[in-house]
Amino acid sequence: MTAAYANEIRVVGIADASNGTCNTISGWQLTSGFSSGGGGPSSQVNGSFFYATTPVGTGPSGSLTATCGNDVSATHQLTLKPSTTPSCTVTATVKKTTPITLRAFTTKSLDSGTSIVMDTPAGTQQNDFMFVALGFNNLAATITIPAGWTQYSSNGSSNMAMYTYKRFATASEPSTYTWSFSTTATVAGWEASYVGVDTTTPVEATTGSGQTGTTHTTPASSATTAGDMVLAIYAIGALSTFTTPTGMNPEGTVTATSANPVSFAAFDTIQSNAGAISAKTTTTTASAQDTNRVFAIKPIADIVRGTKLQQRAPFGFTTTGNQQRAFLSENRGKRLVDPDRGIGESRLLHLSGPALAGCHFK
Repeated sequence: MTAAYANEIRVVGIADASNGTCNTISGWQLTSGFSSGGGGPSSQVNGSFFYATTPVGTGPSGSLTATCGNDVSATHQLTLKPSTTPSCTVTATVKKTTPITLRAFTTKSLDSGTSIVMDTPAGTQQNDFMFVALGFNNLAATITIPAGWTQYSSNGSSNMAMYTYKRFATASEPSTYTWSFSTTATVAGWEASYVGVDTTTPVEATTGSGQTGTTHTTPASSATTAGDMVLAIYAIGALSTFTTPTGMNPEGTVTATSANPVSFAAFDTIQSNAGAISAKTTTTTASAQDTNRVFAIKPIADIVRGTKLQQRAPFGFTTTGNQQRAFLSENRGKRLVDPDRGIGESRLLHLSGPALAGCHFK
């Protein structure tokens, strides 16, 4: 026979005039066997009903072969049309996680001048965490910062300094921002845009230090939130390259090559768990004074909320507790569509609410 609708279910009935029922068939469910009458074949009828556990598509349904009694007298096959509307609603708890990612960064150098123009990283979007670090070699200089930016940290030693600045991007960012110095300085600048940073407390910990030599190590710190982005930055008063600290990712270097050069490097990594942040060490090719700092950048908080999932339950089948647990086991942690934001992901945590009577999950 031919199924006219998608997801129809096939039902087959077989009757015979012998003493027995049909065998089980892979992919089919034997729902009942019956016997009526007694005596000989002329007065006794036995029967079996099957339904397919996998709905069929439109078109020919195919044939079914079963082993039954030795006197089959009648067979019948039909298809059942599924309901077009959901017959149950399940409330699920969804956890939305937004890990911090680096969207892009830019670098710029100033060789003995009084202003540095930093380029906005490509693709910066509203609510991106914008971060600027300037390494320079004149502790006597005062800096005028562009409107909308906030100085976050400053540290220096032996005429090497490093200042950092932050803001959250608006819907329309200019292509550049300018920092001005009160006196001539050589500056190495780095600007980054991070996605998924907490807008209330973007940085929950920072500390810095400075050493002279080829080994440069940030102080240890700590993160109170799992999933912090750990950012380590270094500025050294020399032409130099930097090795990558263990477990971190290189995110750009820049050198200002004046008579008194400055080199800068940035590295980051996600720290999965809250707790201690180990000291981050880089080795430079030049031996000189550095200034360094480490930051724990806090991610947007996970969002846990209820959402409704609708399922069709054709033919009145009900789920058992085992079926509900199987559905949860199969779908726990799977990504769900979240229309609220263009970043992050949502994952199923657990089902809640009343029993899922009438629901049929495959």
